[in-house]
Amino acid sequence: MSSLAIYVGAGGMLAQSEKMTAIGNNIANNSTVGYKSSTVTFAEHFVALRGTAPNGSTQISGNGVTVADTATNWRDGVIRETGNIAHLSVAGDGFMEVQLGTDNYFTRAGDFTLIEDSGTPGTFILVRPNGASLQGAGTAGGATVAEVRFDALPDSFAVSGAGVITAQGANVTNGFIGLQRFANPDALIRHENGMYEQTSAASAISTDPVIPGTSGTGIYIQGSLELSNVELVNEFSEMIITQRAFQANSKTIMTASEMLQIVVNLKR
Repeated sequence: MSSLAIYVGAGGMLAQSEKMTAIGNNIANNSTVGYKSSTVTFAEHFVALRGTAPNGSTQISGNGVTVADTATNWRDGVIRETGNIAHLSVAGDGFMEVQLGTDNYFTRAGDFTLIEDSGTPGTFILVRPNGASLQGAGTAGGATVAEVRFDALPDSFAVSGAGVITAQGANVTNGFIGLQRFANPDALIRHENGMYEQTSAASAISTDPVIPGTSGTGIYIQGSLELSNVELVNEFSEMIITQRAFQANSKTIMTASEMLQIVVNLKR
C-alpha cells in the first residue's frame, strides 16, 4: 500500500503544479487587454472496488487525482476609457470578429489602430498589434465580408453602440461591425493574443454576427478597452493554497517512503 501512496502523492504534486501554472499565467496577464483568467479543476483519478463488507457496504479506495478541466472565467473585465477613437470594448457577452492571414477569429480585445493597408495603398483599416484586422459587413445584420475599410485617412470616425461606423473626410466600406455570442464559449479554441477559434460545439447564436444590443451580445463602447478580469487577491490566495497542497502531497511521498523503509528493515 505504501508504494501506491507514493504514486498518489506524485499525481497530486503534478496536478497542483498544473494549477500553479494556470495561476502564474493569470498573474502574468494581469495587464493584458481582454484577457480571461483560467481555473483548473480536479477529479478523482481512479476508484478501485475492492469488494463488499459483511454489512453490505462496498469497499472502495481512491487512487489519486487528475486535472479534470482548465476552464475560462468569462466574467467581464473592467472597461477603461483610453481616449483613442480606434479602441473598442464590448459591454456584454459579445465577441468581435477579426481576420489574421486567411483565418477568422473572435476576440474581446479591441486594441485597434487605424493604419494604411499595404496591399491597397491609399486605404485604411483597423488592425490589432498582432496584425488581425477588424471584420465588418455592408449592412446591419449582414454577413461579415471583409475588413472595415476607409477610402482615405478620415478626419475622424465614430462607432455607435449598435456597431455602425461613420466617418468624416472618408467613405467607409463594410461599416457595420456585428457581434457574435456563444452558448458554450468554453468550447472555443484559445489562441494567443486573446483570439478564439470557433467550433461547432461552441454553439454560435447566429450564422453571422448580430446587431450589437440584441441577443445578449452587449454594445460597443468607443475609445475604451476591456482590461483583464484577473483578480490578484484571489490569485495570490489560490497560490498559497496550491503551494500548501503541493507540500502536503510531497509529505505523502516521504511518509510512504519511510513506511517502506521500515518494512525493508524487518528483514535484518
